[in-house]
Amino acid sequence: MIKLKWLILNLAIIPVKIFGLFWFWVVAPFRSYARHIVYLYALQRGKFIPKRLLERHPAYSSYEYCWILKSKSHLEAKGGYIRNDRLISNIEYYFALWVLWIWLDDDAYCDTFSASHNETYLIGERKFLGIIPLNNKLGRILLQGKECEKSIVKGNAFDIGDYRATQPKFNFLGTLIWTWRNSSYNYSYMFMQKALKKEDVFLYKIGNFKFGYEYDSSINGIDYYTNIFFKNF
Repeated sequence: MIKLKWLILNLAIIPVKIFGLFWFWVVAPFRSYARHIVYLYALQRGKFIPKRLLERHPAYSSYEYCWILKSKSHLEAKGGYIRNDRLISNIEYYFALWVLWIWLDDDAYCDTFSASHNETYLIGERKFLGIIPLNNKLGRILLQGKECEKSIVKGNAFDIGDYRATQPKFNFLGTLIWTWRNSSYNYSYMFMQKALKKEDVFLYKIGNFKFGYEYDSSINGIDYYTNIFFKNF
């Protein structure tokens, strides 16, 4: 059963990523709502918590009535929290998860794009988005590579939770090239990084490729594994 689930998740990821290139633009305006519902439901019930969120060691504050987050990767990311404002129903959770949240990338440092990724185009390290040249004057104007650095809100959604919504960031071209690169990454964060029992872990090597579950890291004494398919080693 575990191998069948592994296979289904891997077969689904390609159409998910392709569809996400387009569906992202529909759900992006609702990203703050989707993040709040998915995070809050998981924390209220203590299950379905994405590994990336657990890495921020959410700690409940009864005084502030929210979960406080500790940034894992960005020293500048401070003030992260998830408001405990109401009980989330199963229906609302699954709607937010499948219709909205999995098509986003909550690891984007600038909400919907990455300033550092933009910079790779501005300095000429990358020059094309598909066949579209971006290392030109128009691309430099539209990308606004340093825009996010001026924000008082630092960090991705996993780092700062609901605080991210207080100063949303959207740059069309920057978001376009980030989505082209990281389409539907929340699908991977939720379903491709899992806590598993050792007896459920398998990893095969065929030639220069690996298939199965590869050890990722341990959180609070629980081992997490990443689902890999055709990984070159």
